[in-house]
Amino acid sequence: MIRDRGSIKWTSLMLPEHVKELRRYIHEEYYNMPEPALDEQQMEEMNEVLLEAMEYHVPLMFTIYKNKRLITLCGYIHYMDTYNKQLRILDMNDNVEFVSLSEVKKLDKVDG
Repeated sequence: MIRDRGSIKWTSLMLPEHVKELRRYIHEEYYNMPEPALDEQQMEEMNEVLLEAMEYHVPLMFTIYKNKRLITLCGYIHYMDTYNKQLRILDMNDNVEFVSLSEVKKLDKVDG
């Protein structure tokens, strides 16, 4: 019977400098993502999807840039505050999320 110890067997082969650099790389790669820029065409397409979803009550998948990370949120548009440029999203658990329009980077319709 082979007893595999997972990642424990590799720790003796790695120098502390290697472990430190791997942790730094993972932190930079996953937690310091630059903000994606949107051009006018993408913004116009998002606007069309947004207006259609509000009119026909269609669920959307929002990709939001927050705290240097991309977060996905699925739900319905409850209210659009044009004065504060904010969306109130009713997610699938009936919680209301407040999202700034500048944080929304992608909108997709949810099938189902």
